[in-house]
Amino acid sequence: MSEVAQVPQLRFPEFSGEWEEKRFDSLYPTVRNGFVGVATPYYVEEGVPYLQGKNIKSGAINRNGLVYINESFHQKSKKSQLRQNDIVMVQSGHVGECAVITEEFEDTNCHALLVSTPTHDIDSKFYINYFYSKFGRKKIYRITTGNTIKHILSSDLKIQTVSNPSYQEQQKIAAFLTAVDSKIEQLSKKKALLGEYKKGLMQQIFSQAIRFKADDGSEFPEWKERRLGDVCSKAKSGGTPRSTTKEYYDGDIPFLAISDITRQGKYLTSASKKISQLGIDNSASWIVPIDTIIYSMYASVGFVSINKIPLATSQAVINLIVKDGYSIEFIYYHLIEVKKTIHKFIETGTQGNLNAQTVKSLILNIPSLPEQAKIANFLSSIDNKIEQVGKQLDESKQFKKALLQQMFV
Repeated sequence: MSEVAQVPQLRFPEFSGEWEEKRFDSLYPTVRNGFVGVATPYYVEEGVPYLQGKNIKSGAINRNGLVYINESFHQKSKKSQLRQNDIVMVQSGHVGECAVITEEFEDTNCHALLVSTPTHDIDSKFYINYFYSKFGRKKIYRITTGNTIKHILSSDLKIQTVSNPSYQEQQKIAAFLTAVDSKIEQLSKKKALLGEYKKGLMQQIFSQAIRFKADDGSEFPEWKERRLGDVCSKAKSGGTPRSTTKEYYDGDIPFLAISDITRQGKYLTSASKKISQLGIDNSASWIVPIDTIIYSMYASVGFVSINKIPLATSQAVINLIVKDGYSIEFIYYHLIEVKKTIHKFIETGTQGNLNAQTVKSLILNIPSLPEQAKIANFLSSIDNKIEQVGKQLDESKQFKKALLQQMFV
């Protein structure tokens, strides 16, 4: 059986020939462990950044939970000091997550990470992308040990073989994929900024710091307080058919799970489970009509959606059929804003829950129907923009994923 040629499926035209396979320590002669031990006595408010596994994710360094150590401990911990172009890799837990040390993190330090310092003609950004390709992942998998908690050892990484194209091709691939990463980062930031913009506007709208006007420029009437239960023609939770009865779960009626709400967001167009009419008949579940507000009372408390298909739900949610004279979309957005204060109503226990009576007793400030419509349309337009950017972000991530599988061997 002939060996598969070490040639990537997708390649820049100026390069040809097979890639070499080389031991990792021939490219990164210094592979060492970050500091392993108790470092907390040396933590300070401001000092030398001290990278840990939680700071390494998806090929980048994030500052979430970043801690700092004093200069004295940094100077004593020579082996774990970091230099630009080093690769840091998580060696315990989510093993294989890795990142390049950039100028920003030059002369910092790290805890329990594998640190690899390259020779002068190695582009570490190329190897970061390589380790996130299916080919690099296989290499990491081969040296991973442990059942409950995964580990990789520096001694095993040193002798692992990796693909090694010319330095010029490494640079070309790394620069191209860095540009793709920059696009992903820009879209991520844009989506996050739009989310913050919407959040700030909602706070001002529902506190009435911002008021809309009628098309003729006149003022709308004052808002009035209403109980949530009073703006609904029906407010009722669902039920769960007995799980041990197979016949209850072999039907075609969508049966909503909390995860469907958290996954799909504003509009529900599918459900992960299905039940039968027999299951409906033998439980407290019922067919919830289209354009009902679905409000989560258990686990992910306060999550809100609007169903765009008829479905059944469990007792974990309350289904709110809004009366004529009220905007479903306005009530939806108002309940999202109310979520910030819902914690004071949550019942204590193994998991925080609400009950149906508490939800129906929530007090909402309601404007006139025309102002409700203006508010709902305005916030929907922002949601549409967020969704558009989100799709672009997903497409860019898929593009990067495809490139990783085609540009490496």
